[in-house]
Amino acid sequence: MILRLRGELGKLPPRTSLAYAFLALPSNTRKSIAKRLGLLQQDDESLSPKEFAGAVFERASKAKLLSELWRETARLRNDIPIDPPPELERNGDA
Repeated sequence: MILRLRGELGKLPPRTSLAYAFLALPSNTRKSIAKRLGLLQQDDESLSPKEFAGAVFERASKAKLLSELWRETARLRNDIPIDPPPELERNGDA
């Protein structure tokens, strides 16, 4: 599913684009990003990759770090722009 969305991420709502782009990163890369942003927790090791990504996304949203998560993800991918869209931090999926 994620591979089929390459090139289509820009057409999706920003939060959805970020979720797919983040999930497409290797697991160790997702953990490194979460650690750099202070979003890693001790019990994360027991989570599945999808659960971990969801937990990080939720923590980033609550901490108003979605734009930083976007930038960190975009640095490693070429299918989303480096600058996050302004509506990313708004509540809901713009």
